[in-house]
Amino acid sequence: MKKFLKIFIVTGLLSGFFQVFFHHTILVSVIQGLYFGLVMASALCFLEKCALKKIGRTEASIGVKQEMRFTVKLSKLETLEKVKHVFAELNARIINYNSLENIIEGRTTWNWKSFGEILTVRFVDMGNQTGVYVESRPSLGTIMVDYGKNLENVEKFRQLMEK
Repeated sequence: MKKFLKIFIVTGLLSGFFQVFFHHTILVSVIQGLYFGLVMASALCFLEKCALKKIGRTEASIGVKQEMRFTVKLSKLETLEKVKHVFAELNARIINYNSLENIIEGRTTWNWKSFGEILTVRFVDMGNQTGVYVESRPSLGTIMVDYGKNLENVEKFRQLMEK
């Protein structure tokens, strides 16, 4: 419901604002803006709900930024190499690597669900295993609906790392 209201307000206000240029009456612009906001919010929330149901999730209010923590039984160097291979399998190119803080960032290519995502991976050496934190978020900060794409990214990343 929160996401629906957010989409409704943003699209309705923007549409109503631009309608003022086409209609000289504010009342017509407000009504058309409200109608457009309602249609867009309904359609986008419905499509996202269907996409989430397809991947086995029912939470309609899931956010676009997703994160996950897990451990792998690899050394720090082995984890680094594995992360590079996983990025290649996810069609993500490395855009930033900080060896002091053990952070790697990658960017996926765009597809019909998104304009690409930023994957951030942090890992901590824990003796005979490594703690891994992965975060996936849209490359555009204005994205409100991702149809579960970032959730898919973190789950697939974990699966590939644990193989």
